[in-house]
Amino acid sequence: MKPITSIGIALALSLGIQLKGASINAEDFQKQLEEFREKFDLSAMVVGIWEGEKPLFRHAFGYSQAGVEAELDMKFRAGGVCLTSVTAALLLTAEEGTVSIDDPIDQWMPDLPEADKVTLRMLANCTAGYGDYVPNQDFIDAFENDPFRFFSEEELIEYGIGSDVIYPPGTDWNYSHTNFVVLGLILEKIHGKTVPEILEEKVISPLALKDTVYTEGPSLAPPVLHSFTTERGIFEESTFWNPSWTSFSGSLAAPLDDVAKIIRGIGSASLITPASLEEMIAPTTVGLSRNTAERYYAMGLGVDQEKWLMQNPNFGGYQGIVLYNMETDLTMVAFVTLGQDTDPEAHHGMKILPILRSAVKNGE
Repeated sequence: MKPITSIGIALALSLGIQLKGASINAEDFQKQLEEFREKFDLSAMVVGIWEGEKPLFRHAFGYSQAGVEAELDMKFRAGGVCLTSVTAALLLTAEEGTVSIDDPIDQWMPDLPEADKVTLRMLANCTAGYGDYVPNQDFIDAFENDPFRFFSEEELIEYGIGSDVIYPPGTDWNYSHTNFVVLGLILEKIHGKTVPEILEEKVISPLALKDTVYTEGPSLAPPVLHSFTTERGIFEESTFWNPSWTSFSGSLAAPLDDVAKIIRGIGSASLITPASLEEMIAPTTVGLSRNTAERYYAMGLGVDQEKWLMQNPNFGGYQGIVLYNMETDLTMVAFVTLGQDTDPEAHHGMKILPILRSAVKNGE
């Protein structure tokens, strides 16, 4: 289980397009991507690269379902883009003066272990010491026995945390979906609104997203990019597996362009303030666990030394890579759906990363 054109643009793709300092040989790039899809037997793939707000490349490959071609306006389950958005909502809340990100969480969740020491920042940068429910074998068994089951936030926290922290808050790092379930519940208490309402107000509406939705259950209105996986041993459609287990860490669905707008809105400090962006990407986890100055987990996303912000969703037959570079204003998004012979244990969003990075060249 894995916890993704207008005539003018079409002409640009056929000739290669150059904006400001970046260019793409679109014909060669498209060929590489088609070969990548064939090599790993992917059902579908949607890929986009933008410089600023202008597209350098946007293309859909393969099939959503048998006989139905993938299209760029199809929604897919965007996974961790949700927790990045929830973290942005936290920072926007702090900008309003309602809270400080260094407030301890005992005023909202006093029954959680070490709640007087765990802060909102620690939840978002995964240094709270709370375990992750996703590798819990009891949770895995429950999900794999019934992927349509609804999991409540309280159930997920119980699977994840148990009775104690796994290290003193702030002293180590572990990626934990549980943290973002807790963070979402706290935001609901602060605002007196649901997380879907908070995201609509603070992220979806300000960014004028066209078709981004928070899915509390499996339903998705068309157009939808369907997903498939063999992770339960047989090749089956997983589009409508219940995403409730991802909760506030993964329950957003969106088309390609909307995902790009979310990561750029955050990384360019057009959604949040520059001061909030500095807080979000601060290297507070460097030296903890596998985090280094070259690549570390910040608040709700990864950061590397070349100023790339990254999210890499992977669940239910959807896999993706979402990138924004704060120096070049480049955005890259690629999501794939798996095929019958695709290895579900391999992350094809990460595998496509070198192709994306090598496609963009500096202009003269």
